Amino acid sequence: MAISSAGIGSGLDVQSLVTQLVAAERSPAESRLGRQESTTRSTLSALSIFKSTMSGLQTAVNALKGGTSALDKLTISSSKPELFTASTSTGAAAGSFGVEVLNLAAVSKINSDVYASADAVVGNGTVTISVGAESFDITLDDDGNSLADLRNKINEASDNTGVSASLLNVDGGTRLILTSRETGTANAVSLSSAAEIGGAPFINTSSLQTAVDAEIEIDGFTYISGSNTVTGAVDGVSFNLLKAEPGTVGTLNLSVDSKSSSDAVQALVKSYNTIVAVMATYGKYDTSSKTAGPLMGDASVRCQGWTA
Repeated sequence: MAISSAGIGSGLDVQSLVTQLVAAERSPAESRLGRQESTTRSTLSALSIFKSTMSGLQTAVNALKGGTSALDKLTISSSKPELFTASTSTGAAAGSFGVEVLNLAAVSKINSDVYASADAVVGNGTVTISVGAESFDITLDDDGNSLADLRNKINEASDNTGVSASLLNVDGGTRLILTSRETGTANAVSLSSAAEIGGAPFINTSSLQTAVDAEIEIDGFTYISGSNTVTGAVDGVSFNLLKAEPGTVGTLNLSVDSKSSSDAVQALVKSYNTIVAVMATYGKYDTSSKTAGPLMGDASVRCQGWTA
């Protein structure tokens, strides 16, 4: 039996015919997959836009609810900004207060006797530094007992309770200056030493600046604070005291911020209209082109009857 191959000797381009038949067979599937891909891309794009507009609407809604609502936002002003300013937080309410700054809080400062230089030997022993009710110890010995060593050990102490040490070079020598890091009488600084030289403590100190509390009068009532940032006197209001001027009464006004309220409401309306427009665009059926929006039929974005 003879073996033959179609096209051999006939002049037919068998390879081309096979290629065309395969392409014809594959074309419908490729077209279908292409349409599905296009539809999927359109749907994902529409969902992304919808999600973004929903996020914008949520942000606009959040601005109008809770303790920080734009509807409750206050404007605050001081008639004596050179004496005091103020800021508000949760709990503040509209109102007006007369404020008199009687005294500013101050840090505590003490200084040592004068030494010949920073390298002068202070002595050996334990030095106790107190800040208010808390204290810590520094030990001076032959490995480090100069005035500079004392300063460094105070500043580097891991249990330092809130004091900074520095050296002041003045006519006649050098003094150690200890300064509390916080204002107020509760942070007064003191230094004591157990060792003695000639029957006296080997480090003598005297007061350079007394710790003082801040004092203000609000509508005639006195309030004391260890800091020049006064909180607790008026709910939701923090005073920043800048200068004491007894006898001068300034006015603190707190009023509703109408612009913030208006802007927040307008932002909500704009966000709502935007999302309605998105729902109408991507969830409708266009009768003229007989095409459905990519999100038509999606329960989360059904927009029948909605208008932007």
